[in-house]
Amino acid sequence: MAVSAWVFLGVLAAVLKNGAAMHEDQVGSYDWYRQFVGPVSFVALDQGSQGSKRVLVASEKGVLGSLNWKTGHLEWRQVYEPETGAIDAVLLQRSAFITVSHGGRLIRSWDVTQGTLYWEMATEFKDLTDVVLYPLDVVWKPGGVLVEYVQGKKDLMVVVVGAQIAAFYTNNGIRAWSVAMEAKGVPCTLHLSGSTLHAVWLEQGVGLSVSKLNASTGDLLSEYHIPAPWITTEDDVSCTVSNDGVLACLQRTRGDFYHIRLAEGGEQFVFTMLSSLNVPLPQLEMARLVSPGIEGQLALQVGGYQWVLGVKGEEGVQVLEQSGRAVWSKGALDGGREVVVSVGGRGKELDVVCSGVDGTEMREMKQVVVLEEDKGMPQRIGVHFVSKPDGTIGYRIAVVMEDDSILLIQQNGAVVWVREEALASIAALEYLDLPAGQEAAIERFMESSKNEPNLLKVAISRLQLQIVLIKEFVVDLQQRGVASFIQRQDSTQLLRDRFNTRKLIMAVSSVGKIFGLDSRSGSVVWQKYLHNLKPFLDGSLRLYILRPTNHPLHTPLAVLYAASKSDEVCGGTWRFAFNPLTGAPDSQPECLSYSVVQTSVLPVVDSSHSKVVLELTKDMEVHLYPSSPETHLLISSLPESSVFMYTAHLDTGTLSGLMVDTRDDTLPLSTHPMWSVQFQTENEKLLSVVPKLSTEHVNSPARVIADGKVQHKYLNPHLIAIATESRDPTEVAKSMVSLYLVDSLSGGVVYHTVHKQATSPVHLVHSENWLTYLYNNHKLRRYELAVLELYEPNTTADHTSWSSLAPHATPEVVGQAYSFFPMADVMATTQTLRGITHKGILFGLHSGHIGMVPKDFLDPRRALEPTEEMKEEGIPPYIPQILLGPMNYINYNQTITRVRQIFATATGLESTCLVTACGLDLFHTRVMPSKQFDMLAEDFDYKLIAAVVGGLLLGTILLSLWAKRKTLAMLWK
Repeated sequence: MAVSAWVFLGVLAAVLKNGAAMHEDQVGSYDWYRQFVGPVSFVALDQGSQGSKRVLVASEKGVLGSLNWKTGHLEWRQVYEPETGAIDAVLLQRSAFITVSHGGRLIRSWDVTQGTLYWEMATEFKDLTDVVLYPLDVVWKPGGVLVEYVQGKKDLMVVVVGAQIAAFYTNNGIRAWSVAMEAKGVPCTLHLSGSTLHAVWLEQGVGLSVSKLNASTGDLLSEYHIPAPWITTEDDVSCTVSNDGVLACLQRTRGDFYHIRLAEGGEQFVFTMLSSLNVPLPQLEMARLVSPGIEGQLALQVGGYQWVLGVKGEEGVQVLEQSGRAVWSKGALDGGREVVVSVGGRGKELDVVCSGVDGTEMREMKQVVVLEEDKGMPQRIGVHFVSKPDGTIGYRIAVVMEDDSILLIQQNGAVVWVREEALASIAALEYLDLPAGQEAAIERFMESSKNEPNLLKVAISRLQLQIVLIKEFVVDLQQRGVASFIQRQDSTQLLRDRFNTRKLIMAVSSVGKIFGLDSRSGSVVWQKYLHNLKPFLDGSLRLYILRPTNHPLHTPLAVLYAASKSDEVCGGTWRFAFNPLTGAPDSQPECLSYSVVQTSVLPVVDSSHSKVVLELTKDMEVHLYPSSPETHLLISSLPESSVFMYTAHLDTGTLSGLMVDTRDDTLPLSTHPMWSVQFQTENEKLLSVVPKLSTEHVNSPARVIADGKVQHKYLNPHLIAIATESRDPTEVAKSMVSLYLVDSLSGGVVYHTVHKQATSPVHLVHSENWLTYLYNNHKLRRYELAVLELYEPNTTADHTSWSSLAPHATPEVVGQAYSFFPMADVMATTQTLRGITHKGILFGLHSGHIGMVPKDFLDPRRALEPTEEMKEEGIPPYIPQILLGPMNYINYNQTITRVRQIFATATGLESTCLVTACGLDLFHTRVMPSKQFDMLAEDFDYKLIAAVVGGLLLGTILLSLWAKRKTLAMLWK
């Protein structure tokens, strides 16, 4: 009975302690939420009634959505389940908005108004394991899912997967007909000409097989073979089909151009050498063929340029036009006339050109659009035409840009709205402290006057600035009264608030775009697109703040390291240094001549207050940034054998540690290997390597327990946690998860444990002297949360410093495990200014919620029957389940779809931590793991307390006067 009571009290305490509830009027006060669809691979403007116009999009991340025509806001969104895979094809015709997904297995029809599901149909295709995923606007798809729309009394959608062809009615998804062809290789393209459907298969190293079918009934009309042994499924060939049925291919290696008209049933390609057309051959390996939708025309695109080719059957090929790269879309006017729109250009200008399907240009509709930022080249467009009352033609164009943004353009060249979908794929994020208000003005003054030789003039200007600041304060005092002394005036400028809760969030997307976001509102302060950058092989980008904003004579400095999109452009690593406050480049993006495999920031600064970055190359050499004689001198002045680095390669299972030779007289610095570990990837897979955060603050190196004893924490700053998955040697059919705690400097294994019959995913949080990790218990079919705490066995040791090279006793490890529900995709921990506040463990749940559990609740000393000392210390009884409920969610009902990362940073308040969760959506909020103990509540009644204090003061004065009078009267008596 006593145990049950303790269990109940423990659960109650946990719920109350974890409570993150808020009042309704607090929603949005300290948090913001942004929804995205991700990189858009399909865009179309719904041409419904005037009151229901919208922009329909589909993304590479398996997301459908509808955007408001006027504002760009997301009206509805449907996110596909991970099990069904990405979207293979999208069909938008008349009232039908249909998607094919899961490698051709599922067909779904959607209501474009509300996003509800009309119907869903399983195709029942067989042998779909080798289906290849392509962008939705690609025509030539070897091994992909092919879709074609057939208009008739009952509209059909023809789907080809492998050697199987089937047609489905677009109004209900019922199968109209199906044909199982003989195995002829991989399907490549579908083309509808009248009522005849041309299906093209590729036989590797042999050629193409073309089947003509009746589109309405599926009857096979004829078949023929086209010899083409040079066509392969590799990147050596680019093919497409023009609007009038001309199949054209480019052999990139030799620069050969081939074409044939499918409707005529020819059995031989017409060959043309590009050199004979005066088309330059350099960078031809990056060229591709596309169809602009104009009869008899194809476009050859190389880099940022294109050549429009005129193709007229067997009459040959000629170059019609050379221009900048463009994308096309076809739209229809009210009278049924079709118009082709071309959008080209790069940088801050876009060229819009309209023409008929016969190639006749409509000069009156030509337009130049000026953008505020460089967004790269247009990738795809959707267009909608309207006939105005004066007889002219108007249009709106939705353009998807190279930086993953989508914008809507109207006919006068104005940009109606812009959506930054790159924020759905954030790969790196850092927080920058903003400059203070008046301090910022003084800093700007000092920066502008540092080169002024007349000191008297500088002094007078400084006094004038101070007078201006005093006047601003007097005006503020007149407007807000006493509040001027309590809280600074709000400003739209990027200024630090009183408690440093407003910061600048630097976010870098996987497409190579850098954003500066205001943490108060989530608005984009600045943005910068870098064309040639992409993440490293592990999907990461490395972003560091080298110089903060609190140095008046120097601008802030940040540096970004990224891989190159093309080895032809840059064979090494890209490095970009910039001002994180404004986004202004400190220097142009620099292509390094070496490949960087690891970077590390040293805690030393040069005369400009900039930290130094160590760049470790593939050749195990170390370069410095900033690279100067001063930084070299700083490194050489460090104690010998004091700089160490380690590398981890998850793909090869290799871990190694090395020492940097700081005594080298020349750059780059050499290194010496210290240790190396090779996991056999076929037996033991390296899952993750998690170090401690170098910026975290440890408030106390020890903990005092109830009996008065002191437990010293094992605070090894070089400790890294390694998780692996391997086969159980005792039961080969089952796997197990191993956890290693390794000293990254010496390579020594501090602790090792094994969880049998466990599988990935494994998520780890490593902080101070404890480690929390989540794994899948395959035997019990549940997730389990384990916690480890490490303590020094020798209480007389010196705990103020640490050396991994000195002998240390094995730490005492205390652990415990719990069953955890629901499933989590990512874990993180809160960070505070001095580390006094209790830590909170953040879980990014599969449901889209962010749950928080206090670290104290995961105390490994919890027991089923707590002792009196445990009760006195406040340790709750052990309960084997950790259940997260709505009171634990810091994002209440703002679900974050496919959450990937959670970032946290400290503020000027010890109780408060800023948290940003990134996934398909973006969410930012404040959390207080130990409540807001260092600040008055929002609803604190200042007037009442002022009245009470004033009343007490007045009463004290009156009583003092009355006491003096009474004393004087008593003396006269």
